[in-house]
Amino acid sequence: MWTIANPQLTTLTRPGTGAICSVALNQSLVLTEVDFDADWRSAGVVANHDPVSVLLAVDGDVIEIAAESELVGATAVIVEGRVFTIAADLDNPQEGEFTPIFADSADTGKLGIQPLKQIRLHTTQPIAGKPAAIVAQKKRPSIPTNLAAPNILDALKGLPITGKFNWSLSIEQHPSGSLQLAVDRPHVNQVRDRLKKGTELEVLGIGFSVSNIQEKLEVEGYYTVSVSLTGKWAKPQYNDPAFLHTPRRRNSQQLNNEPQIDSECGVAPNSIPPLRQRPRWVSIPELASRVGVMFQPTRGATNVGTTTSLRNLSGAWVVEVPPDTPRDAARAWSADVVQIARLHGSILDWSHAGKVTTQAIEAGRLWNYQVESLNTTYQGDTLHSPNHKGYAAEFKNAQLTGTFVAENLIINSDRRKGLPQAKWKPRTPKKVTLRSGDLTYASPPSTVKFIRTMSQNFDASGDTKTLHITTTIDGQPFEEIEYIYGFRFQAEDVFTFDLIVNAGVYYTEPKDFWGVVSYKKKVYRYDKRYGFPLGHVTKGWKYLRFKQESDELETLKLFDPNDPIDQLSRDLYVFEKVPIVERSLINNVAFRDYYADAEEQSAWVPYKHCNPDGTSETRYVIDPTWAPTCFAIGDLTYSSCFNVKPNPDLIPGEIYEYAINDIPPKPFVIAGDESITKKSIRLRPARPAGINIPPLTADQSAILFDRFTERNLQDSATNNYNNKAVIESFAENEGRPSPVSRKPSLLEKVDPSQDQANKTSTLNSTTHQSIRFTVCTPGYTWSDPVNGSVSNGQAHTLDFAFTAVKTDLRLQDMQQSVQHSFDVPFNGALRPLDRISLTAQGENHSVIVTSVSNNLTIEGRYGKIPIITWEPTQVQAGIDREIPVVLYKTLLPAPPQGRPQPQPPAEQDPKAPNNPYPWDITHQQLLGKISPRSRGNF
Repeated sequence: MWTIANPQLTTLTRPGTGAICSVALNQSLVLTEVDFDADWRSAGVVANHDPVSVLLAVDGDVIEIAAESELVGATAVIVEGRVFTIAADLDNPQEGEFTPIFADSADTGKLGIQPLKQIRLHTTQPIAGKPAAIVAQKKRPSIPTNLAAPNILDALKGLPITGKFNWSLSIEQHPSGSLQLAVDRPHVNQVRDRLKKGTELEVLGIGFSVSNIQEKLEVEGYYTVSVSLTGKWAKPQYNDPAFLHTPRRRNSQQLNNEPQIDSECGVAPNSIPPLRQRPRWVSIPELASRVGVMFQPTRGATNVGTTTSLRNLSGAWVVEVPPDTPRDAARAWSADVVQIARLHGSILDWSHAGKVTTQAIEAGRLWNYQVESLNTTYQGDTLHSPNHKGYAAEFKNAQLTGTFVAENLIINSDRRKGLPQAKWKPRTPKKVTLRSGDLTYASPPSTVKFIRTMSQNFDASGDTKTLHITTTIDGQPFEEIEYIYGFRFQAEDVFTFDLIVNAGVYYTEPKDFWGVVSYKKKVYRYDKRYGFPLGHVTKGWKYLRFKQESDELETLKLFDPNDPIDQLSRDLYVFEKVPIVERSLINNVAFRDYYADAEEQSAWVPYKHCNPDGTSETRYVIDPTWAPTCFAIGDLTYSSCFNVKPNPDLIPGEIYEYAINDIPPKPFVIAGDESITKKSIRLRPARPAGINIPPLTADQSAILFDRFTERNLQDSATNNYNNKAVIESFAENEGRPSPVSRKPSLLEKVDPSQDQANKTSTLNSTTHQSIRFTVCTPGYTWSDPVNGSVSNGQAHTLDFAFTAVKTDLRLQDMQQSVQHSFDVPFNGALRPLDRISLTAQGENHSVIVTSVSNNLTIEGRYGKIPIITWEPTQVQAGIDREIPVVLYKTLLPAPPQGRPQPQPPAEQDPKAPNNPYPWDITHQQLLGKISPRSRGNF
């Protein structure tokens, strides 16, 4: 029986009669296993009885367990997945055997193992008042086991097999894996039935399918079965072509024989095609569903019920079906998905078992690991890179090709040619960059002539200078860069040991130790459709040290290179460059979702429409600059900049002495800070949305009025939690939250009386030859010769084309420039594009995962429970950075006289939309889930 004590729980009187439950302990199956070494315990929960399973650290090559440790009847011992059996000769146990303890014996059970291994002990002999699995030496320190959860391979549940299962995941590739199994002949048919070609399996949420099976009958009389696995969505049935037309249209007799509109009816035939000859559209998710694939992109619209212009401007996941498309036309749903994903800075994710989705490069989870060894391969050209890491992917003034419509197209929703109506044209945003701070930031203060004391370091009381570079677009913050300059040095840099012995002083030039000690770059993110702020992302670095060196000059005293304790202690005074990570998310919601009487500007603009008979009527056109009135109902900001090192006072040889004397070892030392700030609003509207309440009278308004409660929570910690603080505040407010400001639209309204020509602004870099767009990485400019070309066939605006170019460059850089290879403890949740804050022998690296490989071993079964062990996860990761890319627009010389001028393609006015823009806030560009670095995960 288990009891749980928690001081926060109320005390209940134990019933005096009747057992709450009963458990049969005379069975061979282990009832349960609880691993107290794993970090799964909640604060305040205490176990009053022996655990069912425990992991032991052994300080010798033989473990001796006394009889009073209640190991009577032990029948199995598992060491790192290897099952040890009862010795055939109890007086002479061999390797892989152990001697049991009998109830009438006071002897000691012995088992030969290596030091510091993991041990699990099981018994089938019940002992009065004790569980079915017995433990011992529970006060000794333990280390994690490599036993995996038995249910991790539920896809193979019930199969009497042993062997290995390995799989790997890579960026935008289908998962792959293999099973190497050993099966007895009586059970081979069971394996054949479960693992037939095409069988779909799910492991840790990853979808696999059996692609190939090979078996061999060994001379010993058992089968070895090799199963090759590929991704579930790589099966041919999920990539077959699907009909573009619905069954109803395919069976229609009028599909290719529809009536034409008479050109003399007052409608200009060159302005629009007949209604039934307009292009049709089908969404890619719908096309995928016709072959059994659930496709759920995370960015980009999937709506086909809008105009052609809006589909192009939003990078929609749709396929055009021209009027002359045959009724039996078909195509694969995945033909253009990769190119469309690039428009949104995303990749295709084929790993999910239940769906195919997209993932933004910035949306990966954040992990923190320390590794002992790290293999790094540098493949990039260092000619134009700022350091030795180099660039393997560059744009040497490559031409960006394609036919682009200006991102903020002049929108004209009238279907008749030449009629005056409201319209909008693109405008040039106003970009302003300001510098503030000390203009002499590159030089130390003139008042400092010499370095005389250790307190002149920037993190003590030394002088610092700050430079701020702020960029705004139309008055809204776009980018903020901060440089902090200061002194940074150790005693050995400015003093010598001999001078200290002789009481001498050594003065140095301050400029030798003046430089950048902190750098931060904050980039604000906005919703592309409406311009609402979505938060910001801050990256940078800062010099930190664990201890400040005083005028006692500690680093000069710790000079013995042969003393590891001296070296570890000295490292605490050394400055290290530590990454700064900060992310902020803002949740904007519309007022009309919560307030029934919320006032909002109409999304429609009236205009006068001329009828053929000379009369006029009022019609409406959608306002492309419209946006719902929103407020921020909550925001979350996470900031992290800290480093971790082992405590120099933690001597490995004394760990067991601490354990024997029940002395807790000294914790790791931490430098830096970490914080989470949350803000949320609880609304109490007088007239909630969705409830039919009549307007309030004057007397009712005096009693019932809108209120909201604002809650702010700030949780921060510095260094070893010595400055841990949690601040929470509440504020009651009357009225409604303030509306959130947004970036001004890049469209401006045009006077309807102006000329109607040039309704669309076309920027064709290949047809007109009047403007050429090129992209360059550092070291190259527009004046260099054009070298190569880049394009994206799905990009209809320059903004989307440039986003696709930067996304492709980012992917090439992370996979080809720098490759880190390392192992971490088994992590089945690690995925490509996840970020890792990596520490290797004191060196810090910010990497992004490009591929992961895992291996599991099926050792056998204990009863019906499979015994599965894991091997470390093998990780391939690239450098987490963005290579700067510049887009140049070059005006080309006009063609010579006499040569025919190239003409833009004929324009087609889109059909007027029946509904205003979808304003659902879920269409915002999400920054991804914020995953704080856990200080317990090092």
